[in-house]
Amino acid sequence: AVLCGNEKRKENISLLYSPDFISFIEEKICNAEPHFRDVAFFGKTVLSAGEISRRFSALPDYVSIKSRLETIADWVKESIDSYMLVNRKELLSTVLHTTETGDSYTQRYKNLKENFLNKTIQMVLNSVEKNPVVLIKNALYEFYGENEQTKAVVRRVHLKTVFFEEALMLLYLQVLTGGCKLKKTPTHILIDEAQDMCVLQHKILKRMYPKAVFTVLGDINQGISQHINTSDEESICDIYACKKNKEGGVVSFEVSQSKARARDLDTWTFTIED
Repeated sequence: AVLCGNEKRKENISLLYSPDFISFIEEKICNAEPHFRDVAFFGKTVLSAGEISRRFSALPDYVSIKSRLETIADWVKESIDSYMLVNRKELLSTVLHTTETGDSYTQRYKNLKENFLNKTIQMVLNSVEKNPVVLIKNALYEFYGENEQTKAVVRRVHLKTVFFEEALMLLYLQVLTGGCKLKKTPTHILIDEAQDMCVLQHKILKRMYPKAVFTVLGDINQGISQHINTSDEESICDIYACKKNKEGGVVSFEVSQSKARARDLDTWTFTIED
């Protein structure tokens, strides 16, 4: 559509592929503050919202929101189990005095504990908005304001009739919030014609496969469209942590015209150290 001169699609792509907008979304999601509540059982506080928040804030922000919340949920469960164990006698006594005659107060205690645990875990896991449809709407309106263009994007997203660039942003939002986990992770990914991918596509791959080794091949000067392709080497180097040396990063190389022939390039490739 861009190559055919569709101006509205060009505007849409510029809107969603804007580096400032992408940075805004990353900042908003990665630094989102969860809305925790006090965890109380029979009127007594087991964990305060402040305690849970401090524990959450101590986790590294490069880990997805979903993974951090799951870590907090595990910690909360362990804390509740520990509290129940230490205060078991007192809690059983409380349950005994609130249980109707003929019912098993130990069974009621077990059911109450299980229900309490489940509700608390759900409170933790749902303390941050992770729905990509809601996130893209909030981000667009907050960054660009409510206008004809942003409303049109939101409308298409709700109707599930999105353009490619909108689907790509929705995928990135899922990746950022940890909603796009894969069972198998490749150890090495080779990308050719890297300049023809937009920055968003590079970011998605890097975040989906953080432990993979990347070999990225491309020529910035051969980009098909300035609205889509990655237009500068620095953007790619920043995403894949490339370096001009071998001190802990990927080495970037420049191939001169004299090495452009297939046979020469093949020979030159074998000179690169692993």
